[in-house]
Amino acid sequence: MISVIIPVYNSAAYIAQTLDSVTAQRGYSDGRSMEIILVDDGSGDDTVKVVRDYVN
Repeated sequence: MISVIIPVYNSAAYIAQTLDSVTAQRGYSDGRSMEIILVDDGSGDDTVKVVRDYVN
């Protein structure tokens, strides 16, 4: 398993692109399991909403 930890703060404008980039990496696209942990320190924008929409 590959673990990726990404700190985020007011990242709504680019977090979906970041997640696209991480999931496009070779280890993940080769069928290996990956966990992505996002650590949000109280963003005041829509970061959490964007991530929830991305997951769904």
